Amino acid sequence: MRFYRDPLLHFAVAGALLFVGYALMNRGETDPPSTKPVHIGNGEVRWLKETFANQWQRTPTDDELRLLYTVIDPEGRRETEVPS
Repeated sequence: MRFYRDPLLHFAVAGALLFVGYALMNRGETDPPSTKPVHIGNGEVRWLKETFANQWQRTPTDDELRLLYTVIDPEGRRETEVPS
């Protein structure tokens, strides 16, 4: 009958209360997926090129650079506008 003193039970009850409270407070609030394009500035492009060159001891090809932009936006749902 001393199970009510068990810290694991306290942890589980507190977690359940937090979960239910959060669900009740945020009922019906969902963030729609972003449809805005991601803008990558010249500074980020320069940093990506320099980092790649330092790691691989060569400059990245155009295809590799595009893959680096994809790493910045791994969801792939948004368009990534890259300056030339």
